[in-house]
Amino acid sequence: MKDFCDTRGIKLTVTTPYTPQHNGIVERINRMFMDKARTLMIDSGVPKELWAELINTANFLRVRIAENGKSPFEKLFHRKPNLSRIKRFGCRAFVTINSYKQKLDRRATKGVLVGYEPDSGVYCIFLEDGKIIRSRDVRFNKDEIPLKSHDNVTTKPTEMENTSEEEIRPVRQEEVNIEQNVPIQEDTRELLRIRLQIPRNEQEQSHGNTQVNEGANSRKN
Repeated sequence: MKDFCDTRGIKLTVTTPYTPQHNGIVERINRMFMDKARTLMIDSGVPKELWAELINTANFLRVRIAENGKSPFEKLFHRKPNLSRIKRFGCRAFVTINSYKQKLDRRATKGVLVGYEPDSGVYCIFLEDGKIIRSRDVRFNKDEIPLKSHDNVTTKPTEMENTSEEEIRPVRQEEVNIEQNVPIQEDTRELLRIRLQIPRNEQEQSHGNTQVNEGANSRKN
């Protein structure tokens, strides 16, 4: 780089290490592209290993998005960009196979859209075997995002999630039938108080009345 600048009379100035604010304009643009690339990756499910395709696509879309009435592409070339070829990033793509040998051979292979070749009408397709090919003979299904399909897998709800509100409602007092002669342990009485939603003082009073009634009955006997 230094030799290149010296031969052309260019003075090369470098920034101080670990101080990106000295090169604020460029760093801000880099952050903008990284934000767009991250959004594309999350929306499409494309792996991080395709970061170059993510950045290139972010740049391709950025220069074709209008700002203040005109896109950067239109300001530079004085014509509107062709937006008809823009498809959803990461959607299903079917690439035509032109080199088939027999009549019953398949005529297309499946992949996903991961980029564009500028001004050539060529798409970059990520195939299922991990290869990236470039072709203009491609059909798309924008409603299918293959690499993100695993996020849409639903798991079987647990028993608690299947339980209706009616099934876990508090038990009403009249629904509980307790024999009077069966002694009730203290912890059992506390549990019943909670399930029946009876205040503690009311339960103690009821328990006291029960004891009085039992004593009276025993005296009568």
